[in-house]
Amino acid sequence: MLEYHRNRLENLEVILGMREKLDAKFAPMLEAQKKKLEALDDNSFQGYREMTLYPQVEEVIPSFPPAYIIGQISSDQPRVLASEDTDSAYVTVEEVSCEYMYSNPDGMFNLSVPEKMFRNQTNYQNQSYQSWKIS
Repeated sequence: MLEYHRNRLENLEVILGMREKLDAKFAPMLEAQKKKLEALDDNSFQGYREMTLYPQVEEVIPSFPPAYIIGQISSDQPRVLASEDTDSAYVTVEEVSCEYMYSNPDGMFNLSVPEKMFRNQTNYQNQSYQSWKIS
């Protein structure tokens, strides 16, 4: 068992040693995403500018295209876009109406839904965003 943990620690040290190289490799991609987000017009992603916390909150990780958090489906009847019937299955593609919001991830939490808890894998305790931010 001790050897298992020693190997994990060694692997983590190797990964952390590569952090600078990885950050340098990802930096151009992140900058390209930031530029695409800043160049968005109001018709591209409806409501994005009102819902996003980027760039006001530094911890928010920008991503293009913006990620959604899908909420509850409304009770409206779904609209069938396509259907296919074969010997094995009947497949339909349906359009449904639902609540949504844009995601504002910061790594451990999503600031769009700060009430969602983070589960610490080492001691199996849940931690809220507020308690993590305070400590």
